[in-house]
Amino acid sequence: MNRLIKALSLLFLNMLIGFNVYAIPNFQTIDPYVVCIETALDHNRKRVGSGFFISPTVIATVFHQVKDQQNITVFYSDGNKTEARLIGAHVQHDVALLQVRTPANHPLILGQLQDIHLGDEVFTIGCPLGYEHTLSKGFISHKNRQVNDETLIQIDLTVNQGNSGGPLLNSQGKVIGMIYGFLKDSERINFAISADKINDLWQQVQSKLNPLSYEIKQLWQKAVQSKDPITQIEYYHQIILKRPDFAKAYFNQGLAFYRIGQYERAQASFKQATEKQSGYYQAYTNLGLTLFKLGRYNEAKVALIKAISIEPKYVFAYSNLAIVYERGLGDVASAKKTYIRLLQLDLTTQQQQEIRHRLKRYSNIQ
Repeated sequence: MNRLIKALSLLFLNMLIGFNVYAIPNFQTIDPYVVCIETALDHNRKRVGSGFFISPTVIATVFHQVKDQQNITVFYSDGNKTEARLIGAHVQHDVALLQVRTPANHPLILGQLQDIHLGDEVFTIGCPLGYEHTLSKGFISHKNRQVNDETLIQIDLTVNQGNSGGPLLNSQGKVIGMIYGFLKDSERINFAISADKINDLWQQVQSKLNPLSYEIKQLWQKAVQSKDPITQIEYYHQIILKRPDFAKAYFNQGLAFYRIGQYERAQASFKQATEKQSGYYQAYTNLGLTLFKLGRYNEAKVALIKAISIEPKYVFAYSNLAIVYERGLGDVASAKKTYIRLLQLDLTTQQQQEIRHRLKRYSNIQ
């Protein structure tokens, strides 16, 4: 009986903490970054599939949708359309990346296979049978299903022709996979490609599209080796002038500004880093900490919750969020819940002792 009570108490505690940090995905904000993709077949027939933005100008989809195609048309949710070109593919994994000229401001965030658990609720938005921007939901049926020598995610949400290439989303709105297809003559036995495979291809393509020049590498080495923040800031500034899309340079520049107490300039650099690289949870965390230093507590909370939504096991985001609740917003109850959630993560013994010591102060807070 005592074990049952403890289990139910832990379940209730997890529900409280989850309610405080996470929200159900707002699909209206996700939908604009999902597209319908049209390619030509023989005899004037068209093939329609789905895709989604993973960077401001790059769309992920399935390779079988765009294989051997010269004319690829992308349709946006607002009715506009544009041409796309293939910039990378992994044939075995059936993953392709397209580039368009019309950018998306907030591409979707790629998760990892470790974010997936049996029974998780999942969603997809796509263009089944040509019915654009259709939402459906289901569950993870199997995390690692072997199908034709490929490891796929088995799902039970509704999938039809045209869904292939659409994002598989978890309850935080993160892309954990891409719709692959369905098992013929079966009911709700469908499959998705893990986001890890999309990310692997994206990393390869990025290195080809934006190789670091020898000059930038030299500047980077000098910046890293320097112990003087002012000198580092200048080196990173030179790098950014040559590579305005280099998120890591903005991030490191922010760290240097933070070290010398220039918090306003630090937050601007961290914010730029989040805009240049989708899913940059470390930059969101540092942005939150810097906003806290500036006394902008509500903005700090939003940035840190964003970091946690991207990486739910990032210890520093939780610890900084607890400080924002406690010392900034005066919300002791939320600080307590965040500290309790921290104890469930992978902490050192010293960190655990410190958090338990803090929690003793809140023994009377519900």
